[in-house]
Amino acid sequence: TGKAVSTVEGVTEPDVRTRWGVDLDVEKYNFILQAEYIDGQDQGTTKVGGGCGGTQIDVVGDFKKNGYMAQLLYLTKWGIQPVVKFESYDPNTANDTDVTKFDKQQDWTFGFNYFFNESTRLQVNYVYRSEESGDTEATYHEKANDFLVMQIQVQF
Repeated sequence: TGKAVSTVEGVTEPDVRTRWGVDLDVEKYNFILQAEYIDGQDQGTTKVGGGCGGTQIDVVGDFKKNGYMAQLLYLTKWGIQPVVKFESYDPNTANDTDVTKFDKQQDWTFGFNYFFNESTRLQVNYVYRSEESGDTEATYHEKANDFLVMQIQVQF
């Protein structure tokens, strides 16, 4: 928990930020199960948007945020590790007014890791993303924002 100076012009009270989370990590028989829950509250002002080159805006108000994820991986004897992951994040669970109607985002990730050796791996994942509006009735509206991610990691 902490306080920060607001970046909104005319706001003199400091913003208050509170965060907490819990993680789970279980490994057995080459399976890995990982899960996480995060929770936060912003009082005063908060920044929204800005991801992937978007414009970030300041919004005055109190916001309760939360999210969770769970993923399952299995390492085969050939160095291939299939991955399935589900993530959900709601940037504003407490307020659904028109001004602060930000989308709840849910991602499904399907892919694999390939380990060339202990220090190098290739990751290839497809992420299916859906958004839920902040209306009183939960409605989903698809955006064309699914994506394919490829990454090579090398440990030195």
